[in-house]
Amino acid sequence: MTDCALKNGQPARDGSGRRIVLRGRDALIQRARISLAARKGGFVYNRELGSGLAASEELSVPSAQVLAEEALARFGNTSVRVLGISEGALTVRLTAEGEAVEEEVSLNGTL
Repeated sequence: MTDCALKNGQPARDGSGRRIVLRGRDALIQRARISLAARKGGFVYNRELGSGLAASEELSVPSAQVLAEEALARFGNTSVRVLGISEGALTVRLTAEGEAVEEEVSLNGTL
């Protein structure tokens, strides 16, 4: 699996102006982060992409956990654990292909 790295919602570039390419686990982690941050139904080309996290007014850790698991259900070899909630963001542990990484996921659509 490959994907173009994103920074502030735009393709990330290296020092010579070329797009940075992510592969394997890194690409999977980025796709999982996008799925958590995006509002479900908001992407016209794939209405199933995203989660209900951004639309939820009052999130508790258990309810955020359910929504996060639902958003990543179609991803193989990937799991999520919600560690905490702050205003406009979740702290999660994403595990992909056996390796875990802690990430802060913005719920305002910024990647």
